[in-house]
Parts: sequence; C-alpha cells; structure tokens
Amino acid sequence: MSGVVLNNKLDIKVKIPGCMKSDVANDNSQSATPIMLSINGSSEEFMPNEDVPLTLIQDGRVLQKGSSEEADGNQQLAASTFDKKGFCCLSYTTKVTKWNESFLKGMLFGSQISRVYAHEVEDIIRNKLLPNYEIIEVDCPPAVLRRGPGSNNKDVYGSGVHQDYGVTFVDYLNNVSAFDPSGFAIKDIEKKYEKDNVKGIMVINFWRPIGGYTDDNPMLYKPLALCDPSTVHMNDTVHVGYKAELFGGVTGKTTDQMSLKSNLNHKWYYYPRMTDDEVLVFKQIEVWKDDLEPREEFPIRGCFHVALDDPNTPEGTEPRSSTECRVLVYLGEKKDEQNNTEPWTPPTSKSACAIS
Repeated sequence: MSGVVLNNKLDIKVKIPGCMKSDVANDNSQSATPIMLSINGSSEEFMPNEDVPLTLIQDGRVLQKGSSEEADGNQQLAASTFDKKGFCCLSYTTKVTKWNESFLKGMLFGSQISRVYAHEVEDIIRNKLLPNYEIIEVDCPPAVLRRGPGSNNKDVYGSGVHQDYGVTFVDYLNNVSAFDPSGFAIKDIEKKYEKDNVKGIMVINFWRPIGGYTDDNPMLYKPLALCDPSTVHMNDTVHVGYKAELFGGVTGKTTDQMSLKSNLNHKWYYYPRMTDDEVLVFKQIEVWKDDLEPREEFPIRGCFHVALDDPNTPEGTEPRSSTECRVLVYLGEKKDEQNNTEPWTPPTSKSACAIS
C-alpha cells in the first residue's frame, strides 16, 4: 500500500486497505445474505483496483488538544470527541501485567482482565466516556484479543477496513450466536436487554499497546485508523461475513459485519506514536430500543477501522503488540445535566488489584 507524509506533519495519505469497489451490489436489509469473505478479509472480485485514490488520515490528537503542539491531552475534549466522533484516545495507565487470551480459563479461574481491567474500563466508561448516562451494567469479558509477537494472533492485524457488529440489535445477536454454541450468551443478553430500565446497548473497544512503548520508544507499526461514523452513509457500506468456524466459531454459522466502499467524503483519523499509558476507545455498535428505522436506513454509529501501513514507520520496525477488550454496556436514561453525581468507584466487595 502506497502512502505519503504531508508537510512533515503526522497527517498522512494512504490507500485504505480492503475497501470494496464502488459498484458492488448494496443490499443492506435485515434479511440480506452477506457477501462471504476469505479468512484474510479479502474477496478478489469485490476488492478495488489500483485506481482507488489516496485517503487523508488526520492526526486524531488535534481533535482532543486544539493543537498538535500541546503536551497533554484534554480529558474533557477526549470525552466530547468520543460522543461526537465515536472514538478518542485517553491517558490511562493500567495495572494489568498479564493479558489473558483464554476466555474459557478466564471464566473458570478468573484473570487480571476480570479482576483488574474490568474495574479500569468501568471507571473510564462511567466517569470519562458516558458520565451523562445511567449505566445499568458493564459486561467486561475475562480475556482480551491480543495481536503481535507471542500472541495467538501474531500475524493478524485487521489490515482490511471493517465494522465488526453491523448496526442493529439483531446484527449484534447474529455475531454473538456465531461463537455461542450453547446459546447461553444470547439468552443472557436478550434477558438483560428486555429490562425496562435498559434503553440501549453499546459495545466499546478498548484498544491498547502493550509492547513496552514509551514517549522515547512509541508504537510505530500498523497504527489503527478510524472513520468518523457521521461521515458514512449506509449506501457506502456492504453487508459481509465470514465462516465462523475459520475463527473458532460455530460450524455452519456466519458473522454479520460490514465492509466499506472508498469515498473521499469519509473522514479518517489515527493516533500515531501511542504508548502503553494510552488507550484508544471506540464504539463498535450502538443500538437504542426506540430505533425504528429498517436496517438499510439505520444511522452508522459504530466505527469502521483498519490497521494501516504508516509511511512514517521505519523499515525493520518490530511488529506491534496490542490488545483489544470488547465491553458490552447496557445503557439507561440520559441523566439530568443538573444532577451532579459522585464519580463511580470500584465496589469494595472485589479487589480491583487482585492478581491471579
């Protein structure tokens, strides 16, 4: 993939990898059969040719700081960016030292993800990202998805633009069922969603470098780029899926996802030179019970994203190490802005720093 650096700044222009051709058939109804992609995310007859234009990828830190010269990010601006753009980058040092990849072991024996990280992400959600909403429940998994050397996904970086969960509650359930042979997870989610005080759900991805990255040694290899959902129309998207068994899922089931057509009206951002003390958070899906539109007319709220080959990256740079933690949030009513509540703190019944 070719790319250029602009005016010695961190803004870049690259070809977004994995974009669909602009003339691909676009049936986005709930009953549509998704276009099946291969395990590496490509499907040659639907992928674009070399004439796809370079796309501007802007430094997302400018959104949160006002200017790229400021040393420290503004947390209020970051939360505002999350609300308006669906993503932001936060300074937040984690106490986790063991990034468990086994969901089964995490459920059976516990993990630092369930005992430490769960409280950290809930603090971020309640106090930084969504302080103006009643949070009914935060469901953090007991493991994370790791990428890079020594992980189960050492060579897989999501280098094809995608959106993981679609746009409707049915889309989300379809994806869960593809990896839920017992059906227990589906029943649990539906039961919680049906509660009267639950008005909607949001899945938030907590994406964090874990390679010992510092200001003097930042993460340079394949940074994550995100598209502002407000600049994407449903006609720009293509309903796609994968065979679930290729990823350890249920045989015969398919995932329910979306790919994106190239469109220069889309606004893209990335956070270059991240460190281990930062976490990039973004919406993967946001659904409200009062959403009445058919699927093909749904607003795009989840962020399309892709791992980029940054032209600033020196040759021979070590592949990045990173984690993703996908957290399901059950949302209640929006709070009265005059009702200033105390910040959420971890419950005393569990130790936020227990190590297993």
